[in-house]
Amino acid sequence: MDKSPIIKDTAQFKLDDSRSYDSYAEDYHRCVGRLCEPFVRQMVTLAHLKQGQRVLDVGTGTGIVANYAAKLLDNSGSVVGIDLSEGMLKICASTAKKEELTNVQFLRMDTENLALPAESFDSVFSMNAIDHFPDAAQALKEIYRCLKPGGHLVVAIGCRIPPWGGGRLKAYCVGINRKVKQYFQPHIYAPNFILNFMHRHLGHLPAPPHSSWGGANPGKNIFTLIKVAGFDIKGVSWRHNMIPIQSTEEFWNSQTAIVTEVRKRLINADPDTTNSLYLEFKNLADTALSRGGRLYYCGAVFMICAIRK
Repeated sequence: MDKSPIIKDTAQFKLDDSRSYDSYAEDYHRCVGRLCEPFVRQMVTLAHLKQGQRVLDVGTGTGIVANYAAKLLDNSGSVVGIDLSEGMLKICASTAKKEELTNVQFLRMDTENLALPAESFDSVFSMNAIDHFPDAAQALKEIYRCLKPGGHLVVAIGCRIPPWGGGRLKAYCVGINRKVKQYFQPHIYAPNFILNFMHRHLGHLPAPPHSSWGGANPGKNIFTLIKVAGFDIKGVSWRHNMIPIQSTEEFWNSQTAIVTEVRKRLINADPDTTNSLYLEFKNLADTALSRGGRLYYCGAVFMICAIRK
């Protein structure tokens, strides 16, 4: 059971949440770029992007979706990516410059209060971000306002088991397959490994890691909120991916950057505690590797494609 308190000050929550990413942005980008690549491709495919269109990516993170869409539009269209984390936005800008993308811009902006014209975008994306918005209903209202009639909204939210559909059976099979492999070899799977590790040593966070509206079933709840906002749901799907991690250090850095519960715990921990945790974590991972195990980072999303009426 989640013992975290509800969010009492949403403005402070958004500030603290975005700042928690700032010093971890580079490690986040390195791992998420690999882990979420198939999710990004499917999201953009679902939107049926066409030359000359305008795209908005809310909660852009390090710009993975925004930059991918910009490449496909090839200067005939344009992309705007927004986020509240200054550290993330720096990575966005440097990546776009490195890849010589001139049709994408990144802005520090709150999705719950978009300073953007009405009906000005053909598609809106949100990957693994909407559960960080305290008022998702307001965010969706703003997205609806900024989308053109007939425009696409594609949302991907982290979801180990989808709320319904054939993806549930697939998810259970994926979980069983991992447990069978662990029986024969001591593989370690992120992010569950570090979540259990941190819960054991540090207990529960003094503040909620994510927005409280998601509850125990954020996939189902965001589906309902999208419908209530006035969108027509066109389809849902569940996707998973798993990437090998080559070293214990990379395994630690990727999880502490991506997993919100872990990142926020370490921000509040003193250096000695963090170092002690890392050494114990390293010993467990190194032991698994020495016995023939491997380190994997697993990701899964529930994806919703909707149309603005």
